[in-house]
Amino acid sequence: MTTLDDPVFVCEPHATGQSTTNGSNRIEAENAQQQNTNRLLSGLLAPAFVPPPSPCGPDDRRAIYAKAGIPRENWPELERIIQEAPARPVGKGALDNVVGGLFSQKCLDVWPFESHTVERAYFYMLELDPTVIAYRTQVRLPNVEGRDRTDKRYVTSVTTDVLVLRENSVTLVECKSASWLEKQARKAHSQWELEDGSWTNPTLANWAATRGLRFDVFAQANVFGVELQNLEFIYAMSRETTTVRDESLLRRATNVLAEGPRTTLEICANVPGFNNRHTGLMLARGLAHGMLRSQSITLEDHFLLFEDASHAAAADELIFDRSVASLAPIDLSRPILTATTNDVAIAKRRLKKIKAMRNGKGPVSERTIRLERMMRRKVKDGLTEIEALLGNTHRCGNRRPRLDSQHPEILTEVIHKFWESGKVTDLDELHVELTQACQSKGFAPCCKSTLRVAVQASNALKRALALGGMRAYQALKGITPPDRRSLPPIAYGHTLHIDSSSLDNRSAPNLATNFPAEKARFYVGIDGATKKPMAHALIFGPARTDGLAILLREYVSRNGFLPSLILLDRGCENTSNWFKTFCWEVGISWMYSPTGGSRYNGLAENVIGRVNSQFAHKLAGSTKPDQFGRAVDGKFKSRRTARIAFTSITEEFTRFLYVDLANSPNEDNISPNAHADELRSFGEFAGRIASLDAALLVCTSISTGTTPRIERGYVRTSNGRFSSIEFQAAAQGVKQVDELRRDCVNPSVMYARLDTKWYQVFNRAVLTYLQVPDPEKLWMLLTQPITSSEARATKREEKKERYNRHKAINEAASAHVSVAPPIGEDDGRAGSQDYPADDDDWETLDGFV
Repeated sequence: MTTLDDPVFVCEPHATGQSTTNGSNRIEAENAQQQNTNRLLSGLLAPAFVPPPSPCGPDDRRAIYAKAGIPRENWPELERIIQEAPARPVGKGALDNVVGGLFSQKCLDVWPFESHTVERAYFYMLELDPTVIAYRTQVRLPNVEGRDRTDKRYVTSVTTDVLVLRENSVTLVECKSASWLEKQARKAHSQWELEDGSWTNPTLANWAATRGLRFDVFAQANVFGVELQNLEFIYAMSRETTTVRDESLLRRATNVLAEGPRTTLEICANVPGFNNRHTGLMLARGLAHGMLRSQSITLEDHFLLFEDASHAAAADELIFDRSVASLAPIDLSRPILTATTNDVAIAKRRLKKIKAMRNGKGPVSERTIRLERMMRRKVKDGLTEIEALLGNTHRCGNRRPRLDSQHPEILTEVIHKFWESGKVTDLDELHVELTQACQSKGFAPCCKSTLRVAVQASNALKRALALGGMRAYQALKGITPPDRRSLPPIAYGHTLHIDSSSLDNRSAPNLATNFPAEKARFYVGIDGATKKPMAHALIFGPARTDGLAILLREYVSRNGFLPSLILLDRGCENTSNWFKTFCWEVGISWMYSPTGGSRYNGLAENVIGRVNSQFAHKLAGSTKPDQFGRAVDGKFKSRRTARIAFTSITEEFTRFLYVDLANSPNEDNISPNAHADELRSFGEFAGRIASLDAALLVCTSISTGTTPRIERGYVRTSNGRFSSIEFQAAAQGVKQVDELRRDCVNPSVMYARLDTKWYQVFNRAVLTYLQVPDPEKLWMLLTQPITSSEARATKREEKKERYNRHKAINEAASAHVSVAPPIGEDDGRAGSQDYPADDDDWETLDGFV
């Protein structure tokens, strides 16, 4: 198996900014290039991906139903429910949720989830629970009976979050946050109830009970960041393969824990070679237990490991409750905390008079004596002297509204109907609607000031969503408090943040091809734990799947592994079937940030901003002056200043990304490269070892969606005819390919599947692409979509001109029928045929010319 230190085969050598033309470096480069050429021309043979069988098949499930005591007449309905799952897509219109799919090691499939903080955490728990055999998500429950607000009976279908299969039980589970459940419970006619410290839904619980199933509610705590971070790391370690040395270290660490709880550093002192990777392996296997909710595994000198699970749970609950209590709101019951400045000044003056009276330096009055008695009484109750003498000016004034009883209702209705919905955008127009509403109900209209106060207190997020959509909503939405957020991943290589943007620089025209100066689009991949740039891709034209596929190849080529989880936005190329299929085939989880929610993918967004501001805007051809429109003269615009060759921009872009940014220190004076080395040295690495082999080349190729016929051993496409020796030998007697994919990097290469094998096929340009240097090859690949589009436009113009020329000739011929026999008239020669010669028929024939 390839290790992180082994050389990884790559399709194209990467530019490193160092010369390789002398000595052994030159020989190695030539050998690598020859190896690439021989491998490419030999034709690729790779087995097709075959989905693994489900670990819990129908026979296994029937055995579970029998042990769980589920009546046999309910088995068919339960099977239909399981076969339909997932019954619906998740989070298509979610405003705040980060949705995604988790690759399940138990089920060997990717299960969708609606919340990365609640459902994803519960999925990790199921994966680490040895009693769980399998589970399904987004399960549709038919014929659910309930009562509405008027106590009227209804029957509907409900989609619940998870169905869990254990050896002797089948459980339906709803995953909700504690804050959401508390909010729902306060509503009238709520279906969520708190019974004996556990949440339940009577409607769903009754549906499950009548079919012999169990029902449970997973209530995620409001403070969840540490637990989710730990579960993410433990699940990543559960997928790791161990060596004989690892097993020896785990046994020795288990013996140390038999003497009592130990921190990770204490175990390291007793077991040389032990690190956080082994901590994760022990927790994943149940060899040790930790305080996952209250202590992060990254704190090696504080994270305790226990031999007994109940011991760890009791300690975890104690520390977690203390941590949550420290984050609780400040107690504002003390009067001094809510007193106004004027009331405090009054208390100081009163205290000064009382002290002067006691010292004989001030007058003695009945009012001062009463204040002193009141102060003594309240001080005995626990208040300070200042608190006992606070004034009550904050209670003065007119506190009752002057509106009629119906005015608040009318205001709320008008604002909701016209203002929050975006139908009215001007306050004066809204006041007209309010006046009409008040007059229709027989009330005097409110003044504009009252309306303005009510508008300021209305829901601004609803109005932003109605007027500007998801992006306006996300721009106005407040940030999540730090104690309610998820934390970065523990391990290097676990999470990859991907985003794309236009490069704010135009490369100079290619004089050889007269190619115009254009802006490239670049993709970047950033590691979630270290903020290290991991991969990039440069393309021309709109964002598309090719850019994402190139980045993933680049990632493996540079690092020698694949991430465990990918976080992206909801761009069309990111939500494509190709990307989800790729993640399923290689076992990667994925998450999508909300539409317009750039803050959720802040790591990649930050790098994109730095690339443009610190690199693209500093070179000739910058598009920053273009953003000011007519405020800047045309001679300063990017199309006039573009003079740097694309190859030079590519080299500097690569150096800036992988040298400047990767070595730039953070606030702790640690660079991303140094941070990555530090994490790997202590076992905090969760990448999945991979190489750019035949299987990965096929997985990162884009399906054409066609199955063309095989003609004389080749496949005809819009880019020419493709074939290879191996393909011709296998295609004898086969009429068409089963699937065809185009390479995301080399347009002269495609991959054709015949039955269960993939074959690499080429067109006649393959040798051209092998001969040109890498920078020129990159330029050819990136500009091909634009040059092809221009070629198609030129052909259309030529065809149009030719059609008009032929049409003019035909019209001229029909105008001189008097001096020449028309076509189709018998001229006396043998073999002549009769053709219609009417003018109308000439126009009909024009369409065939």
